[in-house]
Amino acid sequence: MELTQTGLIDRIITNLGLDGGREGGKFVPAGPKPLPKDEDGPACEEDFNVAAVVGQLLYLSGHSRPEIAYAVNCCARYMFCPRRSHELALKQIGRYLRRTRTRGLFLSSRLRIFWPSMPFQMLILLECMALSVLMILLVLRAGLVL
Repeated sequence: MELTQTGLIDRIITNLGLDGGREGGKFVPAGPKPLPKDEDGPACEEDFNVAAVVGQLLYLSGHSRPEIAYAVNCCARYMFCPRRSHELALKQIGRYLRRTRTRGLFLSSRLRIFWPSMPFQMLILLECMALSVLMILLVLRAGLVL
């Protein structure tokens, strides 16, 4: 089973103003360098609400797209005093999502660990561990380096 959120991705792409134009984009959601605070950088030029877009991206990264979590969290640090560089970083994430729109989180019943005599808390812990392994596999499948 694959968990995808194409509707939310479409809303994010529309909010960022990326719903028209060319289909190109990067295969990675973040650049090679960390996102700086950029206090002296140029002011925002776009008309989208940075905090709203970051909120949507945080939800998406936490539920079905863990490979964008680092890039989104870098942007979230500056969402209440954004600069142009932060807008460009959000647009890069948006272009990545547009290119990989139909990808999602794979869940497999083979990784489910269940013993009838197992306490419920232990079952939840094992399910969370299996989900963490799946997230790592998804990141590796996307070609990113941990």
